[in-house]
Amino acid sequence: MNSILQLRRILIVAPGGAFLQQATQAFQELGFQNIEAAHSVESAFHLLEVEPFDWIFTPIDLDGKIYTFQLLSVIRKTPVLGKVKVSILANRDTMKAVGRCFELGALSYHNILLNKNNLQNEVSGILERMKHLNHDYRLVAADYIRLYLDEMEHFRDLEAFELALIRE
Repeated sequence: MNSILQLRRILIVAPGGAFLQQATQAFQELGFQNIEAAHSVESAFHLLEVEPFDWIFTPIDLDGKIYTFQLLSVIRKTPVLGKVKVSILANRDTMKAVGRCFELGALSYHNILLNKNNLQNEVSGILERMKHLNHDYRLVAADYIRLYLDEMEHFRDLEAFELALIRE
């Protein structure tokens, strides 16, 4: 893996337990060395105040509350956090919220029912997309938006999205 990516600081936000451990191991096995964990939204905000991070990996909701909108809004409105990328985890119950997350600047979304191997494959997939698209994060996000609109069967929105991209 690219040594520049190994230096990236990753923040995994999850309530703890097996997922947090699996996610940390998955990133470590892909060569990432600077990984921090936050067990709550509050601890994530605290870490973001005192340490620079490049990438946040988090479920849409914690403890049944969708907080990712707040996280993405803070990142979007805070210039020093402007380069932080956010990948979100969703399940069937939270899939409708993914669209709003993209509107607020999310980079990607993934199935929340990941095990360590699937998580490694997902992260490897993001890294391959980044490499293929010359680290143009807008294009990476556009790929995931396409996947989301297709999966949700929002074909008119997908068509409008593609037309908007062509016009840019």
